[in-house]
Amino acid sequence: MKTQSLSFIASLLLIFAFSSAKSQNINFAVTNLQDGLKSAPTVTIDPNQLKTDSITQHKIYKAYINTSLTAKDTLTEYKYTRLNLKAIGSGYRDCGRVTTSPLRWTGNDWLKVLAIGGGALALHQLDVPINDLVNRHNNSIVKGFSNTMEPFGNLVYVLPSILGVYGIGAYTHNEDLSGFAITAGKAVLITNTLVMYAKVLAHRHRPNDDTPTLNNQWDGPRADLKNASFFSSHTATAFALATVISANYGDHKWVTPVAYTAASLVGASRIAGRDHWATDVFIGAIVGYSVGKLVDKLNRSKKIKLVVGL
Repeated sequence: MKTQSLSFIASLLLIFAFSSAKSQNINFAVTNLQDGLKSAPTVTIDPNQLKTDSITQHKIYKAYINTSLTAKDTLTEYKYTRLNLKAIGSGYRDCGRVTTSPLRWTGNDWLKVLAIGGGALALHQLDVPINDLVNRHNNSIVKGFSNTMEPFGNLVYVLPSILGVYGIGAYTHNEDLSGFAITAGKAVLITNTLVMYAKVLAHRHRPNDDTPTLNNQWDGPRADLKNASFFSSHTATAFALATVISANYGDHKWVTPVAYTAASLVGASRIAGRDHWATDVFIGAIVGYSVGKLVDKLNRSKKIKLVVGL
């Protein structure tokens, strides 16, 4: 219990450390553009404002932009920064978009699915040897590693941590932080919805479900969560969260590798604890990453990024 409490505190601090890394881009109102350029390397402008605002109406501003600025690329910001009924309703819409996303896949997307499926089938042949290897080295160090990493993918700990980050963002009026927390929360909840579908349909026995272990035993579909090995909820949760963290704070070089390393350690701990087969962890990582990527995209609105050209 003490280990889990310390791990929960560590998970909260880890998420906050990622999410408190401030973006280097600075936003300015269009009407204050000229003043903003004196102290900032980048500015962002809402594309809708370019159609009606004084920038397009005054020749001085036109000339200033043409000679001093270049359109570099686009920046994005979160659509939902307050946890209200609108944000909650968007979660249901996002879940629908994620669930029906295969209907919109292109040929390249299906090729990726085939490649992932081929990799999973190949890894499936190693499920038993990997589990046997772990079982032979199942010592106190391995058990301690598994117990320490478990809370980092457990919704019981992850969701309160995300809510804590949202609370800090709302209290400090940091919309980037609160928007990140709302998006991360939606990503992990939608991911675990898909996890529940898979567990009910598959009913794969865990490595530690039976004595002796029933290798590759699948009993699904059944309307309960007994024998719920496929696929790993902890791993999927960790990768969904890591993906949203990377999408929002990846401009800091250390964030992406640390986020995905932490998620990978969560997956490894599920194998080490004999809670999952290797393929459960592999598919969990793929699903978590994919959902995190799509949910983050669905919750962004674009702005034009202009860079000083003088």
